[in-house]
Amino acid sequence: MFINATTHEPYIRLPHPLSNFIVTPPRDSDVEAFTLQMNDPNVTTWLSSLPSPYLLEHARERLDTFTKKYTAQHLAELEAAADDQSGRSGAVGGLVTNTVREVLEDGSEVMAGTLWFRRSGEMRVCVGADVTAEEAERLSKENLARPNGDPEIVWMYGNHLATSHHGRGITTVLLRTLLHEWAVPRMGVRKMSAGAIQGNEASVRVMQKNGFKYRELLENERGLVVNGVAKNLHMLEWEFDEAGSSTAGSRC
Repeated sequence: MFINATTHEPYIRLPHPLSNFIVTPPRDSDVEAFTLQMNDPNVTTWLSSLPSPYLLEHARERLDTFTKKYTAQHLAELEAAADDQSGRSGAVGGLVTNTVREVLEDGSEVMAGTLWFRRSGEMRVCVGADVTAEEAERLSKENLARPNGDPEIVWMYGNHLATSHHGRGITTVLLRTLLHEWAVPRMGVRKMSAGAIQGNEASVRVMQKNGFKYRELLENERGLVVNGVAKNLHMLEWEFDEAGSSTAGSRC
């Protein structure tokens, strides 16, 4: 991770040939770009639980009550770990950089998408179709209560990318970079689950290129609705081994 000498903003740079892309915390100036992206059918077809139309006020609320709140929390955890005199580096509970930007030749930046890792509070999708509602609720509470850095925490992954940046391999490299440069060493991530709406084969391929293993197709009785239509969900899993490679994920 680097620190912008002018703004003091942390950032991660993607490797060559995508080194003109950086991942930073969210900014207030992202609201308009995010609103446009959340009204693009090429993006929203694969996202659930979005208002339609997606208004500027929705983007501001998301930025203020979710993205900025958790980014500030994780930055504080990062600072506390740096100040720890015990010799132990404390684990951070999430990403401090979650917004991907393309840096143009003139130095300006284009907000291109987002990526998030967060603890699963929906273990029903992590465990599988055969879990009972009661067991899923118990597992969710346990997962949310585990201390930062616990290797038994099950994390969820999600992202979106602007249509203007599709087809360039950005998400594959972005996921790999944030997994191995941040999630594993700074968050202690060892287990992760992720879903892709049936038909979104591009997202499935991105995850498989990063070591995620296909588990099952969850049918629409799981309550996933996009634009009023029930959808099925491809579930994939990832698990890290200490040798430095990802392996097939065990049942969460």
